[in-house]
Amino acid sequence: NMAEQTRSQSIATLTADAKELAEGDDEFTICMVNPLPWVRHETIEFDIDLPPEFPTFYQEGFFAQIIKSFTLHDSSGEQIPYQLLDIIPVVHERSTLAQFCHVGDGGKPRYRVAATLKLPALGYTTICVKPSKMPSRVLGSLRTGPNTAENEFLKIDCQTNGTLTLTDKSNGQTYTDLLTLEDRSEIGDGWFHTQSINDSQIVSSLSQGSLAVLHDGPEQISFCMSIVMRVPAKYDWYKDRPSEDTVELAIGHTITLRKGAKVLDIKTTVENTAQDHRLQLLLPTDVETETYLAHTPFELLERNIAIDAKTVNWKEMEIAEKPFQNMQVVQSKDRGLAMLCPDTLHEGGVRNDTRSTIQTTLMRSFRKTMGSSFGEDGLELGSHVYHYAILPFAGDFDAPAAFKHVQRLQTGVITRQSGKRRSGYGPLTGDSTESSHLEQRGGQLIISTIKPGEDDKSLIVRLWNPGKSNASETLITGEKVASAEYVDLKEDALGKTVDCNGNELTVQASGNQIVTVKIQLA
Repeated sequence: NMAEQTRSQSIATLTADAKELAEGDDEFTICMVNPLPWVRHETIEFDIDLPPEFPTFYQEGFFAQIIKSFTLHDSSGEQIPYQLLDIIPVVHERSTLAQFCHVGDGGKPRYRVAATLKLPALGYTTICVKPSKMPSRVLGSLRTGPNTAENEFLKIDCQTNGTLTLTDKSNGQTYTDLLTLEDRSEIGDGWFHTQSINDSQIVSSLSQGSLAVLHDGPEQISFCMSIVMRVPAKYDWYKDRPSEDTVELAIGHTITLRKGAKVLDIKTTVENTAQDHRLQLLLPTDVETETYLAHTPFELLERNIAIDAKTVNWKEMEIAEKPFQNMQVVQSKDRGLAMLCPDTLHEGGVRNDTRSTIQTTLMRSFRKTMGSSFGEDGLELGSHVYHYAILPFAGDFDAPAAFKHVQRLQTGVITRQSGKRRSGYGPLTGDSTESSHLEQRGGQLIISTIKPGEDDKSLIVRLWNPGKSNASETLITGEKVASAEYVDLKEDALGKTVDCNGNELTVQASGNQIVTVKIQLA
């Protein structure tokens, strides 16, 4: 689509000065682009497209699967260990970078790998892919048992009923029954949720589950837990209750634990075959608290868990489900749990039960459209994928660190290749092995915007302080700064300069403040 092409063309420009590391005919370079304004040293998943004629391969037995054998090297020549995650034997696609009359390089095998890399802030680093006559295996695993795994910070235990047990190794706190699902009737519309008095709440706790290990190695492990829930096929409007006919909801949780990660990455897939129902994801936290935090635009809003008793006789009583943007957080002195959502999930809340259960709506499959009696636009039949992460913690919630996790989920890493399968990109002709355009050093403020100024001569950076106390942030620009000043949202000067030393800026923000900085580069 247009957004992807715009991004690819921008990446082509930003990496135009990269150095070609390849020396042999079958070697090529991958530019690893970090779209986030801080240095990342973590396990990264990325694709490598090999030419069909790539010369080296191995087999684990006679007539077994053919596996292309290659090594990865950084710009200094040091070998980078990697874990092989997936192989697609043949991929046909149009070029990543659209060019006039350019369709593609032809069919190619695509290898997905995971490796620990250090990426410059808002910039790129380069690695080299080389043929290897020796097999490219890797030893070790994060898996500790048939259905358990752990890294430096977290332990996970996949249960037979499709729920998850998570232990925070930093304080020994354990969270049980995570990923429980609950389904009930939906007879509301696009404006308001409501359920039938005659329905039942169907909980996944007794569902039969199966477990698959998708990836198993030292960089990451992925479990896939699959369950089937039997729910009413639709709502019987004549009898005013859910139908006696039932259908199966096939639901899968892919749970990924990476080396060195403090969050658990989860993708939930739902094959929705039912009408007139609402499906919720439940995370019991067992935290003793009366309030929780919900992210709304430029604020972490503290909300009461209990329903306001004054609303019980209102036409529309207060409900637990409320809008949120990227995270919901429950915390006490001893333990805390945050659900981090990069996209798609925006209705949630915390139940006023003894377990302080975080609830998040996965779907509302409703028949009524707003202002009409019946319709089909909101039934949401078919396949749906939801991506989120779970972060356990203790003590004060570190909001800037949590927002970094969210932004990692939102952006990932972008790559471009050289060589015989460069997907429309031109050859690399520069001499730079890495580059950084803007780096955030302190991590106390959250960058929400980086854009050209409306005057087309400056750089605009907008930051937000999610805390209640004053905070500062250090920004390092890739070029020397001529001047920097605070401006309003219209980019008009506020009469206050930003502390500047060469290409290093110090930005100040009071509690809950949004600040915008206008930078003139030399």
